[in-house]
Amino acid sequence: MKRATQDNNFIRISSPFDKDAIILNSFEYREEISELFSLRAKAYFNDQRSELNEIIGKEVTITLENSEDVSSNPRYMHGYVSAARLEGKRVSNTHKGENYKNIELLIEPKLRFAEYRKNCRIFQHKDIKEIISEVLSEHSVAFSFELTKSYPKYTYKVQYEESDLEFVRRLLSEEGLSFCFTHTKSAHTLNIFDDISFYKPGTEFLVDFDTGTAKSSHISSWHETQILTTKASQKSGYNMLKPSSNPKNAAKGESDFFTVPGSEYFEYMGEMESNDQYALRNTHAIEALQQNAYLCRGEATCRTFSVNTH
Repeated sequence: MKRATQDNNFIRISSPFDKDAIILNSFEYREEISELFSLRAKAYFNDQRSELNEIIGKEVTITLENSEDVSSNPRYMHGYVSAARLEGKRVSNTHKGENYKNIELLIEPKLRFAEYRKNCRIFQHKDIKEIISEVLSEHSVAFSFELTKSYPKYTYKVQYEESDLEFVRRLLSEEGLSFCFTHTKSAHTLNIFDDISFYKPGTEFLVDFDTGTAKSSHISSWHETQILTTKASQKSGYNMLKPSSNPKNAAKGESDFFTVPGSEYFEYMGEMESNDQYALRNTHAIEALQQNAYLCRGEATCRTFSVNTH
């Protein structure tokens, strides 16, 4: 049997084996702001006898060739295999069936590894950037900060029976920081940011809008949705150094959309100690509460579209 090759395919996968040891049939890639990306790939071992434990935990890269009228540079999606499933042989045993098995791979960021360590510890006199950097470095996660604001140091910050991933996500959420991932041929980076200026124009910033079919990149559907949203946010807490002066803050949103009269989100924050900290946290809280008041959803054939370039 002649061995298949990926040389002329517009989607390809590179793995710990040689370049044609696994042939990619299809994949589905999902990414969202402040969520771990996931990529499900359907492929098969190509004259390669292998066990699942030889691919689990290993890094792989999916290459997607772009349309010639868009870019000569391919798009890469890099990650680590977090789950793998064999789905039967493609050929009979008389034709080396053990070497031609279908396989489905779940590919996720290196940050997923941080889910598998649970911890209890206290960080003292450090800001969020210092704490996040320390935790991510322990898992060899490549990351970058693109922050436009300064963030005060905590007197203390507690990680209590949380996985390192849960702890990192909680801190980012509390401070109103977002994250996404960028990819190269051999790596991916966790980008942490706090302002809309982080987003860059996509390569395909002008595309056709057509409800039929078209050869060029186009938008095939577009929907706009508006929902109810919360009017205000209030936070209060306790200052162990000044028990008679408890910190608190109230904030009203500036949404242009309908807010439910009298609606308010209340949260008690035991670790915060000053009104300034509450004011900053509350600003992020009301923005988070109102962020989905107006949503747009569409479908398109643009291969370059991503959460950070659009």
